[in-house]
Amino acid sequence: MPLLSVYRDLGVVPREGRDDNFNKPGENLDAYRVVRQGDLVLNKMKTWQGSLGISNYEGIVSPAYFVAEPLTPDDPAFLHHMVRSQRLIGEYEARSKGIRPSQWDLPWEEFQGITVDLPPVEVQRAIAGYLDRETARLDALIAAKRRMVELVITRFTERARLLLTGGADERSWRPGPYWLGPVPRSWAPTKIAWDKRTGSGTTPKSDRVDYYTSAEGAPWVTTSELREVGIFDSTKHVTSEALRDYSALTLFLPGTVLVAMYGATVGRIGILRVAAATNQACCAIWGDGELDQDFMFWWLRAFRSELVQMAYGSGQPNISQETIRSLRIPAPNVARQQAVAGEVAREAELLSGLTGSLNTQIKLLQERRRALITAAVTGELDIPEAA
Repeated sequence: MPLLSVYRDLGVVPREGRDDNFNKPGENLDAYRVVRQGDLVLNKMKTWQGSLGISNYEGIVSPAYFVAEPLTPDDPAFLHHMVRSQRLIGEYEARSKGIRPSQWDLPWEEFQGITVDLPPVEVQRAIAGYLDRETARLDALIAAKRRMVELVITRFTERARLLLTGGADERSWRPGPYWLGPVPRSWAPTKIAWDKRTGSGTTPKSDRVDYYTSAEGAPWVTTSELREVGIFDSTKHVTSEALRDYSALTLFLPGTVLVAMYGATVGRIGILRVAAATNQACCAIWGDGELDQDFMFWWLRAFRSELVQMAYGSGQPNISQETIRSLRIPAPNVARQQAVAGEVAREAELLSGLTGSLNTQIKLLQERRRALITAAVTGELDIPEAA
């Protein structure tokens, strides 16, 4: 049957039908919608990603959502699984409209036109009970794997900090920063401003197609590409025309350390393994001196959480170049720094292998969960309770 027979769009609910107690004074709620327990809620622009389900609560949603009330006595738990099955998500994607995925929108009439096969209510309840049990089991396994990832990362961070602050050597002083523990007395603190140069890049006009290319030209790194690892390429490249027209578009050499200065990515770290330009949100650190670039990269990565705490501003916290330049990094001689950096890199390689394996397991469990739901609600899976 078509979903038109299962759900009816509630449309915009009159203002007097809503409880506005938790909304900002003077906020216009005319286009908002009331949600009641059992209603179907769809995010218009993200339905094709599975952003929909049966509500367990009463409340209000923004105009970015459809709210539909059930027209049949079907089991809400079964319907929740059904509308989130891979088969229907594929339908949402095929019926969504827009110029690019980030702007795709699922019109209500397209949603209504989707057809589904609904078994008797008793069978629905049996299938829903089975799926509730099995998905809970899979969710527990996924949560356990995620905890293991967190523990592995924590273990690496502790090990890296130990190596980068002198390991088991005798410690007798605290040269700073204030949050850093004691280090061997032979380790001299070096201020980044004393030893390195810092700078940033810029963003050429986005409407100039001759400034950007997907393959040729120089890699153009943004903060979203700082992933605490070496950077060998980027999604976008800038052309020689862009480098010529923008003096601030510096081509930084391999070995340059990058730190995200603001926004959601604040404090992220990367190190260039190829020559590349950056946008204005990246602080680039480079130069020969007493601090080895790789040692500095691993040190900043190991103490990233403390670095983020140094960010300021309420709306969009940021770390200024001056804040980064003021950091004092205690370090041994350059040869020892390089040896420590190599050891931390080997530990990071082990970390990458372990987390990669665990994340693959998580992905497989998630795929198993999606396939199980789809098979159950479409009748492809033999469930004894539903016979």
